[in-house]
Amino acid sequence: MKAKKIWIDNIINSAGQVTKATPSTALWLKIQNEIQTKEKVSPQKMLLVAASIVILVLLNITALKSKTVAPHHNAANYITFTISENNQLYQ
Repeated sequence: MKAKKIWIDNIINSAGQVTKATPSTALWLKIQNEIQTKEKVSPQKMLLVAASIVILVLLNITALKSKTVAPHHNAANYITFTISENNQLYQ
């Protein structure tokens, strides 16, 4: 068990030996420029999306609550239904 713990510690500590990747200056400036030129999402669009999500969730909840539950079908209900439909006890 001690060998396993040493092995795990070695693996975890090996992450500290990895060198960080650094992009070239040209690539870094290109990335920064791309980030700054991206169009920001307006607060009105965010509000519209949030309101749409709320409306959809409320519609789903309403649909689930108003869903009619089928009555339990047991032998007595089945016999009553078939007799009242065709007045025959046996088919």
